[in-house]
Amino acid sequence: MSNQKMQPTSNITEHGDTHDQLESWKIDGLNTSKDAKNVDRDGKLYVSLTHSGTTRTVTIWKDSGKADGDKVASGSCVGDGTITLAAENSSGLSGSVEVTADTDLTDDTDIELWCFYAIDEDLALFEKTLSDWLPSMS
Repeated sequence: MSNQKMQPTSNITEHGDTHDQLESWKIDGLNTSKDAKNVDRDGKLYVSLTHSGTTRTVTIWKDSGKADGDKVASGSCVGDGTITLAAENSSGLSGSVEVTADTDLTDDTDIELWCFYAIDEDLALFEKTLSDWLPSMS
Protein backbone atom coordinates (compact mmCIF):
# COMPACT_ATOMS: atom_id res chain seq x y z
CA MET A 1 0.00 0.00 0.00
CA SER A 2 1.24 3.50 -0.71
CA ASN A 3 1.25 6.39 1.73
CA GLN A 4 3.19 4.53 4.40
CA LYS A 5 4.08 6.65 7.43
CA MET A 6 6.30 5.50 10.27
CA GLN A 7 4.85 6.04 13.72
CA PRO A 8 8.02 5.91 15.85
CA THR A 9 6.36 6.70 19.18
CA SER A 10 4.27 3.55 19.09
CA ASN A 11 6.20 1.18 16.81
CA ILE A 12 3.47 0.92 14.20
CA THR A 13 3.27 1.93 10.56
CA GLU A 14 0.25 3.47 8.89
CA HIS A 15 -0.66 2.48 5.33
CA GLY A 16 -3.31 3.83 2.97
CA ASP A 17 -4.07 7.25 4.50
CA THR A 18 -4.34 8.61 0.96
CA HIS A 19 -5.49 12.05 2.09
CA ASP A 20 -2.81 12.32 4.81
CA GLN A 21 -5.33 13.17 7.53
CA LEU A 22 -4.06 11.05 10.45
CA GLU A 23 -0.74 11.05 12.32
CA SER A 24 0.93 10.56 15.70
CA TRP A 25 -0.79 7.27 16.52
CA LYS A 26 -0.51 6.07 20.11
CA ILE A 27 -2.00 2.65 20.70
CA ASP A 28 -2.10 0.93 24.10
CA GLY A 29 -3.19 -2.60 24.97
CA LEU A 30 -2.11 -4.41 21.79
CA ASN A 31 -2.34 -8.13 22.41
CA THR A 32 -1.43 -10.94 20.04
CA SER A 33 -1.79 -13.82 22.48
CA LYS A 34 -3.94 -16.67 21.22
CA ASP A 35 -6.68 -16.12 23.84
CA ALA A 36 -6.94 -12.33 23.75
CA LYS A 37 -5.96 -11.22 20.27
CA ASN A 38 -7.08 -7.70 19.32
CA VAL A 39 -5.28 -7.57 15.96
CA ASP A 40 -5.58 -9.86 12.95
CA ARG A 41 -3.35 -12.87 12.24
CA ASP A 42 -0.74 -10.60 10.63
CA GLY A 43 -0.70 -8.04 13.44
CA LYS A 44 -2.80 -5.51 11.53
CA LEU A 45 -5.65 -3.19 12.44
CA TYR A 46 -8.16 -1.75 9.95
CA VAL A 47 -9.14 1.90 10.27
CA SER A 48 -11.73 4.26 8.88
CA LEU A 49 -11.91 8.03 9.22
CA THR A 50 -15.33 9.52 8.57
CA HIS A 51 -16.66 13.07 8.67
CA SER A 52 -20.13 14.22 9.67
CA GLY A 53 -20.27 17.99 9.57
CA THR A 54 -17.33 19.11 11.71
CA THR A 55 -17.15 15.82 13.65
CA ARG A 56 -14.32 13.45 12.74
CA THR A 57 -14.64 9.79 13.79
CA VAL A 58 -11.96 7.10 13.76
CA THR A 59 -13.05 3.48 14.05
CA ILE A 60 -10.64 0.53 14.33
CA TRP A 61 -11.34 -3.16 13.67
CA LYS A 62 -9.22 -6.28 14.13
CA ASP A 63 -10.46 -7.82 10.87
CA SER A 64 -10.62 -6.43 7.34
CA GLY A 65 -14.31 -7.40 7.11
CA LYS A 66 -15.07 -4.67 9.69
CA ALA A 67 -17.95 -6.50 11.39
CA ASP A 68 -19.42 -4.90 14.53
CA GLY A 69 -18.07 -7.73 16.70
CA ASP A 70 -14.53 -7.08 15.39
CA LYS A 71 -14.52 -3.39 16.36
CA VAL A 72 -11.71 -2.81 18.87
CA ALA A 73 -11.64 0.99 19.38
CA SER A 74 -13.23 4.25 18.29
CA GLY A 75 -13.34 7.93 19.06
CA SER A 76 -14.46 11.32 17.74
CA CYS A 77 -13.62 14.98 17.98
CA VAL A 78 -15.12 18.21 16.67
CA GLY A 79 -12.83 19.88 14.17
CA ASP A 80 -9.17 19.01 13.83
CA GLY A 81 -7.22 17.83 16.86
CA THR A 82 -6.69 14.79 19.04
CA ILE A 83 -9.12 11.89 18.91
CA THR A 84 -9.05 9.80 22.07
CA LEU A 85 -9.67 6.15 21.24
CA ALA A 86 -11.69 4.04 23.68
CA ALA A 87 -11.93 0.24 23.73
CA GLU A 88 -14.87 -1.46 22.02
CA ASN A 89 -16.10 -5.04 22.61
CA SER A 90 -13.84 -5.42 25.70
CA SER A 91 -10.78 -5.35 23.42
CA GLY A 92 -8.49 -3.60 25.89
CA LEU A 93 -7.26 -1.36 23.06
CA SER A 94 -7.10 2.40 23.58
CA GLY A 95 -4.99 5.35 22.49
CA SER A 96 -5.10 8.53 20.45
CA VAL A 97 -4.47 9.93 16.99
CA GLU A 98 -4.13 13.44 15.56
CA VAL A 99 -6.55 14.33 12.77
CA THR A 100 -6.21 17.15 10.27
CA ALA A 101 -8.99 16.88 7.70
CA ASP A 102 -8.39 17.67 4.06
CA THR A 103 -10.35 20.60 2.63
CA ASP A 104 -12.93 18.31 1.01
CA LEU A 105 -13.59 16.40 4.27
CA THR A 106 -12.91 13.14 2.45
CA ASP A 107 -13.75 9.89 4.26
CA ASP A 108 -10.81 7.47 4.26
CA THR A 109 -11.92 3.89 4.89
CA ASP A 110 -8.97 1.74 3.74
CA ILE A 111 -6.29 2.64 6.27
CA GLU A 112 -4.22 -0.13 7.89
CA LEU A 113 -2.03 -0.02 10.95
CA TRP A 114 0.73 -2.60 10.95
CA CYS A 115 1.42 -3.16 14.64
CA PHE A 116 3.56 -6.29 14.64
CA TYR A 117 5.70 -8.00 12.11
CA ALA A 118 5.50 -11.23 14.11
CA ILE A 119 2.85 -12.38 16.54
CA ASP A 120 3.22 -14.62 19.59
CA GLU A 121 2.59 -17.90 17.74
CA ASP A 122 5.19 -16.95 15.10
CA LEU A 123 7.77 -16.16 17.76
CA ALA A 124 7.22 -19.49 19.54
CA LEU A 125 7.73 -21.35 16.26
CA PHE A 126 10.86 -19.32 15.48
CA GLU A 127 12.26 -20.02 18.96
CA LYS A 128 11.72 -23.75 18.51
CA THR A 129 13.36 -23.71 15.07
CA LEU A 130 16.26 -21.60 16.30
CA SER A 131 16.98 -24.05 19.14
CA ASP A 132 17.59 -26.76 16.53
CA TRP A 133 20.57 -24.73 15.29
CA LEU A 134 22.15 -24.05 18.68
CA PRO A 135 24.84 -26.35 20.05
CA SER A 136 23.84 -28.67 22.85
CA MET A 137 24.85 -27.47 26.32
CA SER A 138 25.09 -30.96 27.87
